[in-house]
Amino acid sequence: MLSKLTLRDPQTNPTTPGDTLKSVTIEESDTSTLPTPEPTPTPLPTPTPFAPSALDAADRPLAAVPPAERADFFNTAPEMTIAAGTVYTATMIIEHVVVTDTAAVTDTAAVTGTAAATDTAATTETAAVTDTAAVTDTAATTETAAVTDTAAMTDTAGVTDTAAITPSVGMTSVITIALFAADAPAAVNNFVTLANLGFYDGTPVNISNPDLIVIGSPDNSLERDAGYRFVPEVGLPQAPAAGSVAWAPEVQTEAGIEASSSILMIAKLAPPAEAAMSYSFFGQVVGGLEALDAVQQGDIIQSITISASE
Repeated sequence: MLSKLTLRDPQTNPTTPGDTLKSVTIEESDTSTLPTPEPTPTPLPTPTPFAPSALDAADRPLAAVPPAERADFFNTAPEMTIAAGTVYTATMIIEHVVVTDTAAVTDTAAVTGTAAATDTAATTETAAVTDTAAVTDTAATTETAAVTDTAAMTDTAGVTDTAAITPSVGMTSVITIALFAADAPAAVNNFVTLANLGFYDGTPVNISNPDLIVIGSPDNSLERDAGYRFVPEVGLPQAPAAGSVAWAPEVQTEAGIEASSSILMIAKLAPPAEAAMSYSFFGQVVGGLEALDAVQQGDIIQSITISASE
């Protein structure tokens, strides 16, 4: 019947006569003639908040969880657990499992500034050693030679400022990071909480290029992190520099810049000063800075441990 009605637009043809509505009849029935409506979907339950601070960090429980299973492990940021007035320092140990072919050094090679490479101290054809990259006899590179805090690939370990550090597979680098807890309590608290749980232990270096290192995506996808966003402090008084450590920003909100829960960046080159307004530079490498260039994508973070002092 609808197709038989006269089409009429009163705004364009106000004088054109239209069809006349004669009557409207209401009938009641126990049976509806309307189609059966779709059932109302059952609302999903509100997730129970699960923050990193809900776990006991005494035994570093996440270190026992396979790294890929740590992705999206939590759904909200941790409660504030760091103490006001306390100085926090992070020690990161990275195991080198990726070494470029052009910088390979054999396990037994102890190379001095004046000694030509012998059969028992062979270097690869492309790894020439110059006087300006001299390594002392006491700084022999071996597979098992872990680098301690006091000799974290620094000048005092016999490597000159111009020497490129060439790690061998199995060698470890130690990087010490001062954390700005007084100026960035939310940023530092999030990092300290995850590190103490062992979240980063055994996870891969996600990216390493000439500008920066990226870590913190446990399944190495860069699309997944610890499972939440939080708002760290930006615009800190410390100027960004080589070795600055920052949370990876994700989105601007009314509350501020929301950052990834666990993905962070370590600058190899000094970022521009204006980056401080967009990135939360909550830490600074104070030991092992020159080791950053030796870190390769795919190397493994053995551990990140936190020390606290008054």
